[in-house]
Amino acid sequence: MPTDRTIDSVMLKYLGNEFRTVNAQLPRIRKTLNELLKETQPFVLLHDGGRHFFRRRELDYLAEIISSDECSTLMLPIIFEVGSGRMEVIVRSQDPTQAKVFAAILDIPVDSKGGMIRISRIQLSILRKKLQTTTLYVFVP
Repeated sequence: MPTDRTIDSVMLKYLGNEFRTVNAQLPRIRKTLNELLKETQPFVLLHDGGRHFFRRRELDYLAEIISSDECSTLMLPIIFEVGSGRMEVIVRSQDPTQAKVFAAILDIPVDSKGGMIRISRIQLSILRKKLQTTTLYVFVP
């Protein structure tokens, strides 16, 4: 199972200098949906030493809208990149499964171009309402 156990260069960038405190809630590692579904209390460790717990019903909901193969590749939590002054939010992902999840929830086509999914702030609020514990924010300049 492809657990993200390496130091992620994108995560390190997010943790850089002035944003280190604001982004301390980022996971040290992310886990696949399949891994989390097998845990009795699904969680990931955070950079600040805490734990981020996932609601079982959100994990089950995600498992319903994607295939079992995709459950093995979907890394959680999904990270929303929020920048001041931006009208859109970015999700960096090489895996098309995240776009499929967003498309199912938003009921519109969602494209992943160049390893990025761009969504509006209105779409973000819809996604966050459905996926409160399976998504996190990261703040960038």
